[in-house]
Amino acid sequence: RFIWESRPPHPETGNPKYHPRIFVAPPHGVFPYGNILSMLVFPALFGHTFRGLASSAALRPPVFKQVLRSIGVIDASRHVARKALENKESLGISTGGVAEVFETNEDDECILLKERIGLIKLAIRTGADIVPCYVFGNTKVLSCWAGEGLPGKGRYLLEKISRKLGFALVWVHGRFLLPIPFRKPVLGVMGKPIPTHQIQCEDPTPEQVETIQTILLEEMDALFERYKPLYGWDDKHLVIK
Repeated sequence: RFIWESRPPHPETGNPKYHPRIFVAPPHGVFPYGNILSMLVFPALFGHTFRGLASSAALRPPVFKQVLRSIGVIDASRHVARKALENKESLGISTGGVAEVFETNEDDECILLKERIGLIKLAIRTGADIVPCYVFGNTKVLSCWAGEGLPGKGRYLLEKISRKLGFALVWVHGRFLLPIPFRKPVLGVMGKPIPTHQIQCEDPTPEQVETIQTILLEEMDALFERYKPLYGWDDKHLVIK
């Protein structure tokens, strides 16, 4: 199921009022199934596509790389992302990545967003709109063991090594204790865009970055609170780190 509060405009060539968008769509979960599903249904809903961003490590394995490339995923490096935005292509990103896998728990939803100021600087430099999104159910499609119960600093070291490698060294399991996704509903919601074109510049000030970041964090939390009853999560809370 997919809900949007503002319909993404079509990237008409030469339209001076068009601004590409960066869809910030947490949580990452063990594997971002909901984000990939959004990429697949987006053209049918809105008549155009957007590019998904993935780490370089995710784009290295054979076959997996070809599958991601075939649906429009590109490297999340700064110069590749910027080039896409300058070509008027919108981008989608799940900001938590590997680190967020270790924050996944059964109690509340936890996302890593407060330190992700690079995407805000990228938006200001290219004049792109930032769109807060949330994918309910992404953390429930698969489960994982992420080092819980390891003695001493075992879990800490496991997380550090995972970040260094670019992928999580965890035991992933779904149905039948295999990496087969559980049959869980996924609800994608898309909020209203946060414009940055009015302050577009090459070297954004800390004040400009903080202003946009504050709006993004507030809108992300509000988006979660608005739509969590539709997913049956009345008692769930969103923790933003």
